[in-house]
Amino acid sequence: MAPRESAKIIIAHISAGLEKADSLKLPKKVSQAISQHHGTKLVKFFYEKARENGAKDLDDFDENMFRYPGKKPQG
Repeated sequence: MAPRESAKIIIAHISAGLEKADSLKLPKKVSQAISQHHGTKLVKFFYEKARENGAKDLDDFDENMFRYPGKKPQG
């Protein structure tokens, strides 16, 4: 599987967790923790794999494709 597809699957666990929390009617604080627990970190392993596979030479390579979309964790 391509690194981008692997990262996409891993990143999707956030939205899947939010859907599950909603279906279970979990408290808002739990949903916030789910959406923020990775912040905007890079899925570094697959980012590096993509770079190794030649993406570093592409003008349109965007590291944001390998970032979690969440907010940074709030207190």
